[in-house]
Amino acid sequence: MTAKIKLNAASGGGSVSLQAPSSSSNNRVHTLPDVADGTIVTSESTLDATKLSGNLPAISGASLTNLPAGGKFASYAIICDQKNYNTAGGSSSTGAFNTRDLNTELADPDSIVSISSNQFTLQAGSYLIKASCPAHKGQIHKNIIWNVTDSSIAVVGTSSYAYGANGGSTTRCFASGRTTISGAKVFEIRHRVGNAVSGDGLGVASNYDLQPEIYTIVEIFKEA
Repeated sequence: MTAKIKLNAASGGGSVSLQAPSSSSNNRVHTLPDVADGTIVTSESTLDATKLSGNLPAISGASLTNLPAGGKFASYAIICDQKNYNTAGGSSSTGAFNTRDLNTELADPDSIVSISSNQFTLQAGSYLIKASCPAHKGQIHKNIIWNVTDSSIAVVGTSSYAYGANGGSTTRCFASGRTTISGAKVFEIRHRVGNAVSGDGLGVASNYDLQPEIYTIVEIFKEA
């Protein structure tokens, strides 16, 4: 005989049955809610937001599956050549690519980059690196992102032109590209101009409101 408790509606309704498991090894206990008007939640139930309160338990990310993929990049950093107020970028010279100054981290929340002697070091991984450099009266000018460790060009920059006569112009050249490294590598930004200018050939100071002067800028995005 199967043990069963059946509750029938008073009139014209259905019924609810509680039936014991067929094996004593499968004993189960069902506890009714210790509140007035307790409700059993099913897949078709809705929850009243006004009755939800308290904190959710901690959830381990390792237990979550089938989540959509995150963004392409895991971290970023911004470094630059920052000089004191009313200080020019320096003298330019012709005939070769020259190393641009790098001395300041503007942002690096996860410490993915370090700077030393105008060079920056990245650890193993894949990166999108963007660099821009100003030239004043430099005529034709171009920059590259140079892999010092491997003695090779990591990224080739744009061909640009800065008018070189009296009252000439300042323009920027830009390098933007992806590089993958298997271990720690050292990089620097190199820049070549067609016309040498003393003092401010590598950037003219804005001389505004005691603000620092910023010239070369490098943005680094590390892939996830």
